[in-house]
Amino acid sequence: MKRHGMKGQPSSHGVSKTHRKMGATGGGGDPGRIWPGKKMPGRMGGTKVTTLNLKVYRINHHYNVLFVKGCVPGAINSIIRVSDAKRLAHKDCPFPTNFEDTFKLSEETYWEYLQPIHSELYLNN
Repeated sequence: MKRHGMKGQPSSHGVSKTHRKMGATGGGGDPGRIWPGKKMPGRMGGTKVTTLNLKVYRINHHYNVLFVKGCVPGAINSIIRVSDAKRLAHKDCPFPTNFEDTFKLSEETYWEYLQPIHSELYLNN
């Protein structure tokens, strides 16, 4: 019922134990079959959703947090997969997308025009 937005059958007037059932599925003698694409019960959801070209503004390596501008698909506290853009909006990426293993990471990495978040600013308030 939720999958196709059907309302079901009435709760009275001779209906017994079939309130959430499908009802009639097709004609009797002619065509004698069910048409392809008929809305029937089945699995719902669980599809893979991809959002393209979101900007990563800040990476906090200490807490493993990404600051992303835009909508991220999925539920709260779900696992997401982040990868480089395959269709680039511009050729020169202003933010490093990959670090070598020998390079020591700082606690936070961010674009130059963004100001770093300092804990002293929040402790004084």
